[in-house]
Amino acid sequence: LRLLLTGIHLDYIRYVTDLENDLDFSFDPVTLDRFDRDPTREPDAWRRFKEEQVTEVVRGIRNALRETGMLDDTGCSI
Repeated sequence: LRLLLTGIHLDYIRYVTDLENDLDFSFDPVTLDRFDRDPTREPDAWRRFKEEQVTEVVRGIRNALRETGMLDDTGCSI
């Protein structure tokens, strides 16, 4: 049995950021090492960096599904 997906819904795949309530994630060592700067001094670059990380995860999932032949995205949005 082989499954063929016509789409995949990735709900809530994002970094939580609510600066009004002082919520900003993620300050773990791996993320900070990849950013390689002080996020508190460059908040716009920090936001863009996190957006790019989420985009790369989604792109990686899409590409992996395409490479395995499990995704028929000829007529769907990803």
